[in-house]
Amino acid sequence: MLDQIYQYIAYGYSVFPVYSVMNSKCTCGKQDCKSVGKHPKTQNGISDATDNIKIIKEMSELWMGSNIGIATGMASGIVVLDVDPRDDGDELLSVLTAQYGEFPKTVTAISGGNGMHYYFKYPKSGIMTRNAFRPGLDFKSDYDWIIAPRSLHASGNIYKWKDGASPNDVPLAPLPDWLSNLIINS
Repeated sequence: MLDQIYQYIAYGYSVFPVYSVMNSKCTCGKQDCKSVGKHPKTQNGISDATDNIKIIKEMSELWMGSNIGIATGMASGIVVLDVDPRDDGDELLSVLTAQYGEFPKTVTAISGGNGMHYYFKYPKSGIMTRNAFRPGLDFKSDYDWIIAPRSLHASGNIYKWKDGASPNDVPLAPLPDWLSNLIINS
């Protein structure tokens, strides 16, 4: 587990421990948990995200059995478009890319719910998080996070890098202007 965390730090990402999933239930212990395997284990949540290996080692016990959260925005130098097929985000994205153009090749992960996480460079001008800026499309930036590959989803699926699109395979692309404009004007 720590090796994977160190790899995310090597990519420049700030990370924090997130509750995981066991027997389709959140390891937080709440029977009615609404964010199974997707909420922070630390007291300060996203504010505890770090890229400091010493701090990670000090928290090693907390990391055991955890999912991994990656802070988005300036903290990690990334923004992420989260496409959720359960809300037809994949279909809407197809319509948008047909209208405005395909994304450049960039770091991409497949979520545990079979959605997509498209990673882009954090824009110099900054940009705000916009959850549900379109049906099935969330945009993650400052003061937000995504669940990292190798984490366990409530469905039992594992988050993973898309073949040929891990940070080892491709660089982060800049956020396309058309997508930035849609987000800003939403």
